[in-house]
Amino acid sequence: MEKLTPEARFWAKVYRSDTPDGCWTWQGYLDKKGYGHLRIHKDLVQSAHRFAYELLVGLIPEGLMLDHVCHTQDSSCLGGIGCKHRSCVNPAHLRPTTALGNAKPRTQSPGDPRGNRTACRKGHPYNAENSRINKRGHHECRVCARLQRQRDAALGKFRVPSKPALPRPTCSVVERGVPCQRPVEGIKHGMCLNHYRRWKRYGDPLGGWQRLSGTPIERFVAKVETDPVTGCHIWTASKDADGYGMFRGATTTHKAHTWLWREIRGPIDPGLELHHLCNNASCVNLDHMKPVPHVVNLAEQWRRRNGLAS
Repeated sequence: MEKLTPEARFWAKVYRSDTPDGCWTWQGYLDKKGYGHLRIHKDLVQSAHRFAYELLVGLIPEGLMLDHVCHTQDSSCLGGIGCKHRSCVNPAHLRPTTALGNAKPRTQSPGDPRGNRTACRKGHPYNAENSRINKRGHHECRVCARLQRQRDAALGKFRVPSKPALPRPTCSVVERGVPCQRPVEGIKHGMCLNHYRRWKRYGDPLGGWQRLSGTPIERFVAKVETDPVTGCHIWTASKDADGYGMFRGATTTHKAHTWLWREIRGPIDPGLELHHLCNNASCVNLDHMKPVPHVVNLAEQWRRRNGLAS
């Protein structure tokens, strides 16, 4: 069975009035506001009166909407959801207009008891300076709205009572004999965020490098064991991915063998790096190292890995 085009399905659902200037009533689906809808294809549904206007007249200018002139001219229609003119798809009864222009005729409709009012209930005149059109299309008095806001402010409806500022608790951790005194962030067991993170990671708010005791040399020696066979001083603490020992000095972290060389024998000349003669990356014995250029260090490593070392 051949599918009908949107134009054919549109005309099948339109009832034309007998009078030349009568409404064309949409007989298809109506939404809860009373406007007709036509399915163009599977993923597109369009308002029936907009489809009729674009089909018989042309495209609707961008930023404009269609106003039912037949509603404005009907003195017996009160408008709203029950308005019978919303289902009209006669393009002669439709005119492009702005949202404000579409709203104004609703308050000026002869059938709307509010349409003939020239002032609000308090007697304030409806003019350009004193009134505006709200989202429902009705006049709204600016003076009344301003007076209502003043009354609400006097009664304190929009005034949030201010609570007395409570003193913020401070961190209870004592670090190196001095209280922390940083503010407690939320519920952190009486600790600031910094000490709370150390407690979560190490189980102690003073955990990590802050618990370092003794001189750097004493801490260094405590992490070294001597291999009686090779004579290497094996690093037993943390190591990087290449097997080199890592040691934290006073403030920063270094490779263990590099830090020890600089502490004992002085700085390494620019362009040189330490080469392990014993081919043991975790060794920190200074007698098993010598400063060499980077290219030489890589060549010696390649020779040892391939069994070509002399």
